[in-house]
Amino acid sequence: MAKNLVWADEEYLHLDAGIRELVKALHFLGVKTVMSCQGHIRTSCVYQGILPWPWIIIAANPRQMEALQKSLDSWNNANWRKKWILSVERIHGSFTPDYVEHMIEREFRGCQVRALVPREENNSLSHEILAELQTHVPDLSRFLLGKEKHFENL
Repeated sequence: MAKNLVWADEEYLHLDAGIRELVKALHFLGVKTVMSCQGHIRTSCVYQGILPWPWIIIAANPRQMEALQKSLDSWNNANWRKKWILSVERIHGSFTPDYVEHMIEREFRGCQVRALVPREENNSLSHEILAELQTHVPDLSRFLLGKEKHFENL
């Protein structure tokens, strides 16, 4: 796995600032990302099936996905108010199942595709809740980088 934590920030400027650090951490660990969003408070998003909270669609081989799940379990055990999950269902909340299946088949053969999202029980977010969720991103990024050993030789 290529280890180059010092990427030019220009390579990530097209990403939402509120999710950029987590995408960079995942790339450092060798996990591919497909798309991401820092979350937005818009009524139209919920009605269109778009997830209002921060999310990243990731593609990883089964061993990488297992390492990521193990790291998230450790994070969630230590941070009961800041839980993040890997979800198949949340992918389909933003995109049609046919689109996701086509994307997997065409671009990510042999990979599992999941959404990395905060564990929120409902779609009604306030600006305050979204801001709090976004503050989790740098902490989770640093935490995952500290679990680098889980991702070695995958």
